[in-house]
Amino acid sequence: MDFTNSFLNNLEKYFESKEFKRYLKKRSRINTILNARYTRCDEKGHLNPNLEDNSCSYCYRRLKYSTPIDDAITESRKNLSIWEQPCDLPIRMENRKLEISIQEMDDNFKGFKELSKKLEELGI
Repeated sequence: MDFTNSFLNNLEKYFESKEFKRYLKKRSRINTILNARYTRCDEKGHLNPNLEDNSCSYCYRRLKYSTPIDDAITESRKNLSIWEQPCDLPIRMENRKLEISIQEMDDNFKGFKELSKKLEELGI
């Protein structure tokens, strides 16, 4: 019980610290920049697309999202007749959305990391 109380007290102190408040401010600034870049690329197309890398160096997102897990399932079933196909289409559709969501989160983390580095280099 003492460990838990000690841990919670230390956690509370950290959340009240200047260091954590600086982190939140920096995170807010980076999120604002990323959201503006996402909007710009969504409205006018990717500013710095790299087709070989399938990424945009402006918004740090993929140009095209893929679903390799579901694609492999589809490929493995391509020779099955309609009667042999499992009835799992709704689940597979959800899994495709999940695959893409994970890639979008990864892109967001990558963008956050890159912008964080750039802000540190600028001393911001």
